[in-house]
Amino acid sequence: MTASGEAISSRRRSLLFWTLGVVSVLLLAIAWLAFRAWQIETNLKSARTVLTNAESSLHEARPVDQALLHSAQAHTRTALDAARDPVWSAVSHVPWLGRPLRTTTGIAKVGDRITHQSLPALLAVDDQLQKLKTADALHALPLPAMRTVGLGLTTVDGQLRDDVTEVRQLSASYVGPLNDARSKLLVQLSRVSAQVHSVAVATTVGVPMLGGDGPRRYFVMFENPAETRPDMGLFGGYAEVLAANGRIHVVTSGTNTELPQMRVPAGAPSIAAGYSDLGADKDWRSSNLSPDFSEDAGLMGAAYATVTGRAIDGVIALDPVAMGRIEQVAGRSVTVPNAGTYTGGNLAMFLENGEYGLPLTRAQRKVLLLAVGRQSMDALLASHVSALNLARALGALAGGGHLRLYSTHASEQAQLAGLPIARTLPTTNRPFVGVYLTNASATKLDYYLDESIAYDGTTCKPATATVRVTLTNSVPEHGVPALVTSGNVAAPDAAQRDMNRVLVSVVVSPGASVLDATLAGQQVAWTLKTVERGGHPTYLTYLDLPPRTPQTVTLSLAQPGVHGVAVIGTQPLPRQPTATVSGRTC
Repeated sequence: MTASGEAISSRRRSLLFWTLGVVSVLLLAIAWLAFRAWQIETNLKSARTVLTNAESSLHEARPVDQALLHSAQAHTRTALDAARDPVWSAVSHVPWLGRPLRTTTGIAKVGDRITHQSLPALLAVDDQLQKLKTADALHALPLPAMRTVGLGLTTVDGQLRDDVTEVRQLSASYVGPLNDARSKLLVQLSRVSAQVHSVAVATTVGVPMLGGDGPRRYFVMFENPAETRPDMGLFGGYAEVLAANGRIHVVTSGTNTELPQMRVPAGAPSIAAGYSDLGADKDWRSSNLSPDFSEDAGLMGAAYATVTGRAIDGVIALDPVAMGRIEQVAGRSVTVPNAGTYTGGNLAMFLENGEYGLPLTRAQRKVLLLAVGRQSMDALLASHVSALNLARALGALAGGGHLRLYSTHASEQAQLAGLPIARTLPTTNRPFVGVYLTNASATKLDYYLDESIAYDGTTCKPATATVRVTLTNSVPEHGVPALVTSGNVAAPDAAQRDMNRVLVSVVVSPGASVLDATLAGQQVAWTLKTVERGGHPTYLTYLDLPPRTPQTVTLSLAQPGVHGVAVIGTQPLPRQPTATVSGRTC
């Protein structure tokens, strides 16, 4: 072999050597990264396990398993140490290629923070939480323990919400299993965060609202959705209650007709433009026209304080479902003179429908609703229910929209606003469509009202959607009392007696608009266009509902700046509304 040939051969061997060396290093690095990924993923499972335990512990008001937490702390620290590995850290800074590593490191940091900060802080208030759990909610509620729990959980709440934000902001990965792990952690962490937030707010505002810092006075409304209103139903009776040091008693009560003429003072909370023309600030029966309970309650509370001369600290509203459930919690039943005894299971059906077959005058029916409301309150206040059982019952009622609460104290209302019990219109960047109904015929036919809402995302650039709202007056052809079909207004024939009429309120996301609305191919004429709280455009129109004939309004929406799965808003009706979401998610 010539000298030049040997030189070429030597260069080839050298190149092969370096190539093999580089490949070996790369393979070793890949193997090492794979080992670290396995190590991180395996150890982070413990964070999800302890989160599951925390979730069930919060629901049952029992301590987080300390042994499980200590084990999780060791595992999440191992995962975080692995994510700090020099090779892992170096590769994570490589554009695109390092994105899944950066996401994994972020998850490891959050997991370690959950087990070393958030959950130990939750354990720190456990002794006080256990005192609350078993306490007599109406006679011996330990307000100092509640205050301690509120302070501790507020800290945990802030930490968990920061964790949720951080995980949400981590880049989605092109590595399927990693992306799945991020999504699962986000869902689970969001659930635990929401639970902690609810308990933190309840215990924080609960102390002053129950009179822990001085007496509080509340206006309580009894409503009946047999005649719908956007919050729940027709306001028929009321009570005024006083709370002091955790004890509550009823000061007075009456029907809506026993209240003085409604007067709203200057400086009262504002209502949406145009609602005054519909009587919202003039007639107690029309005062709850807004789907945002804070607007209705602010108006009614201010009016009640004006006509009675007594300052009000908040407003509570409940419907027959809530009254029945309260009776169940108290272990009582309701006795209606000349009509029998009703339990929590059938009280709502009686008040929303059965009572209209009784030979009662209009005034007597109002007294009946008031009497049932008072019996429910009196039974609850006399009971010795545990704080945990009461909280569960009231929480379920609030979640279904059957119980609502408003505080006239701005700081308390700000904390309540995000909870189901406040029933404020949502603050969200997701598409939102709410459909709310007001009875406009003075009938009780809303007991037979079926409502369905079908949302179909059509395009994303620009964001548009089609929404179909179908309302059906499903009143039976026979056997329905005349008062149900004709209400308080005499109808000359059966067809008119069976006809229902509602005022439909369509509420959309801030910045969104209704481009077109049709009914049976004809344009819908809007009675009022206004803007609800939070900047929600709102469109109102009257709709006649003939018996047993579905009426479908088709809406075309423009929704700039929204993304995610649509949120559908409704009110609780005797027949639960249905909603579906389909089409494109932007």
